[in-house]
Amino acid sequence: AFHVNAAEPLEILRVTPSGEDVPAARQIVIQFNRDVVPIGRMARKKEEVPVTISPALDCQWRWLDRSSLACQLGEKTELKKSTRYSLTIMPGIAAQDGETILKPFFHQFITERPIVRHVWLKSWIAPGFPVLQVTFNQAVSKASVVQHMAFQLEENQKPRTYPITVEADPDDRKLPRFIVAPGENILLDFGEPEKKNKADDEHQRIDGLEARRIWLLKPRKELPLDTHVELTVEPGLVSAFGPEVSHVKRTVLEFDTFPEFKFNGVSCRDNNNKLLLSSGKHDKAVGKCNPLGRTALNFSVPVLNSEVKNKIRITPDLAGGRKDYDPWANQNDYSRLNYPHKKGRGYDVWLPERLKAVSYTHLRAHETTSHISYAVFCLK
Repeated sequence: AFHVNAAEPLEILRVTPSGEDVPAARQIVIQFNRDVVPIGRMARKKEEVPVTISPALDCQWRWLDRSSLACQLGEKTELKKSTRYSLTIMPGIAAQDGETILKPFFHQFITERPIVRHVWLKSWIAPGFPVLQVTFNQAVSKASVVQHMAFQLEENQKPRTYPITVEADPDDRKLPRFIVAPGENILLDFGEPEKKNKADDEHQRIDGLEARRIWLLKPRKELPLDTHVELTVEPGLVSAFGPEVSHVKRTVLEFDTFPEFKFNGVSCRDNNNKLLLSSGKHDKAVGKCNPLGRTALNFSVPVLNSEVKNKIRITPDLAGGRKDYDPWANQNDYSRLNYPHKKGRGYDVWLPERLKAVSYTHLRAHETTSHISYAVFCLK
C-alpha cells in the first residue's frame, strides 16, 4: 500500500549535482522529502515534468524510486564542463494525495572549470631556458594560457614577472627508457620503447582560436642563472567547453635555473658511508674514499657520460692499460634534464671502474679541447 502523511507538505530536499566545480556527469537528481509516485511507470515525458534547465539539456526523465526524479543524459548529451546550469522547478509535480510544491524552486551549479593538473619539466634549451609540459583538466585556449600563466622570480631583490610563449607539444607521448633504481645511483635501461601513444590533448577550437589540454610553455627570454623560479597561474583560463573561466590562483611548479658550469670535484663515500667531495689532491681534509665503493665526477650541471669519456683524461687509465677493453662501453648517456633543478645540487658522472686503493688519480681535459660539452649546451 502507498501511505502518505498528508500533514507533511511536499518539498524538495536537494538537487544534485550541487555547488561549484562538480564533475560533468550524466545525471541530475531532484530529491523530494517524501514518496511522490507509486512503483510502476517510472519513465516520464518531458511534457509531464515542469522543470526548465538552462542551458537546455536533452533529458530522459525517470523516477529512480518513489521520491527521486532524475534527468538522465546520454554519452553525447552529458553536462558540459565550465558551465553554469540553472534549474527552475515549478509547482505541478503532484503526490498521490494531490500535494505539490508551494512555489517555484531554483537551483544552480557549476561544472568543473579549468585547472592545472600536472606540470612536467620536459627539457632545457639553455641553463635558464626551461621547456615545461603543462596538462590541464580540459582543453583551454592558447591565448588565455599566455595571459594568465607566467614565471615569477626575484631579480636584484625585486619581484619580476617573465612572460611565456605557448605551443603545441610536437612529440608523441613516449614511455621512459631510463628509470633510476630506488635508493641507488644507477639507471635501469629498458631499451628504446616500441610504441608511442598519441597525446590526448583534446584539440579544440574556440571561435577559431586553438585550445588544447596539453601545452608546452617556455619563457620568452632566458631566465637569470642560479635563480629560484615559480610558475604561477591566475584566474581566467578559458575552456573550450563552456563560458566559465578558471578561478584559482596558485604556484604550480617551483624550480631553480642552472648555475654557471663548474667541475665541483670527485665524489665518493668513505668506509663509514659518509659522502666526500674533493676538489683536488691537496684537499686532504676531506678524507679517503672507500676503495670498494664507486667514485663519481661531480659537476654543477648535468654532463653526459660520453663527454667525460671523450674529453677527460684519467690517470691511471681506467682500462688498466688494456687496449682491447673499453670500460665506458656499456655506459649510456642520460641527460637528467627532465627533472627540476634545485639550487646547490651537484650532478655525478659515475666512473665505470673502481679506483685503485691508496693511489692518486689525476684528471685533466684533453689538450685538444678547451671545453666540455654538457647536457644543457656547449661551452665554447
